[in-house]
Parts: sequence; C-alpha cells; structure tokens
Amino acid sequence: MLLIRSSKFIFFAGLFILVTLLVNIGAFNTINQVILKALDKARFNATSLYVLITISVFGEVVNIIIVSIILTIVRRTRKMGMIIMITIVILSIFLTYLKPIVGQKRPPSLENMPILPKGFNLENDSVISSAQDFSYPSVHFASMTSFTYLAGSVITKKYFKASKVIWMYPLTVGTSQMILHQYYLIDLLGGFLIGIIISVATSNIMKLQNPNVSESYKKL
Repeated sequence: MLLIRSSKFIFFAGLFILVTLLVNIGAFNTINQVILKALDKARFNATSLYVLITISVFGEVVNIIIVSIILTIVRRTRKMGMIIMITIVILSIFLTYLKPIVGQKRPPSLENMPILPKGFNLENDSVISSAQDFSYPSVHFASMTSFTYLAGSVITKKYFKASKVIWMYPLTVGTSQMILHQYYLIDLLGGFLIGIIISVATSNIMKLQNPNVSESYKKL
C-alpha cells in the first residue's frame, strides 16, 4: 500500500495537478475528439450497446455505495466497507465542486444510443446541476478506482493474483463508459489519479492495514 509521504504518492498528486491544469486550458481537446471518432468507427449495433450499458451500470456510484454498505454489515469486512464509503463520499463532494472550475464539457451524446426501458437512465456523474455538464474528472471512475484499490490492498497478501485481476473492473466499465460517450479518456485518467490519491489518504489515516484488521481478513 502507498503511504502519504511516499515518492509514488507525491508523483500521483503532482501528475493530477498537472493534468488538471492542462485540461483546464484545453490541451487535450484534439486528442479527445480523435479517440472518440476512432471508437465511433466500430459501429456497435443495438445489442452490443445494451451490453455496454449494462456493464456501465456497474460503475455507478450508488451501486458501489450499496456494496460498501453490505461490507459494513459483515463483521470481517466492516472497516474496509466504512473506509470505502467515506472515500467515495469525499470524492463525490470534492469532484462536484472541481468539475465546474476545470470546465471540460461532456462528450456529445452518442448518435445511435438505443432507447432505454421506461424509468431506466444512466446515472449522472454529479447530483448538483451546475456540475452535470462537465466530465473531468470522472466521479464514476474515481469511485471504481477507490473501491478497487482499497479492496485490493486488503486481499493482496493472501490472494495476490485476485488483487490484480480486480483491476479489470474499472478498466472494463471505464471503457464501456467511454464508448457510450459518457467520458473522454482524459476524464478517466483524472478519475484514476484522484481516486488513488484520496484512497491512499483515507486508508492511511484510518489505518486500513493495521495488524488487528489484517489478522481478521486472514481468516476469510
């Protein structure tokens, strides 16, 4: 697990600040459009798009919070669940106010987006209306990154391979969200960086891997 004072943590923090400043001045506008057009050339049919929508739903903040609540109910995973929930709340509040400051507009709507069932909608990235038109950084991807990092840091000692495989979760969901025009690639990168930064801070402050907690998880 990274430490707040480690060189890697400082690198992530510095990189996030740099990327955010570059996004603010529009340095990635051209590459964003190039990547989006390249994805659109794939010409997904309605069935494929429904599959992508289903995958995308797994990255919604409300679903991650539900999972974290379930983890808090189970005695052995209670502390991890609480830390995940607190981290996601911090991310959601912080990024909601950061998005309008950075000011990167959301990608244009997907032209061949299928009609969704009545009452079903893809979750907005922010609950506050003033931030809903902006996409950087991705709250969804930041939340997925936090969940993966925190869960992975707990199981890594006993299930090393599993701790690596779970990173397919944000990668797969993030890719589907990008194809559906929910985010640009740079939005996902920003979400990844801030997700790692906040997760490291909360896990260090709340001592996620202290001896007592580690022993509890070894019994799983």
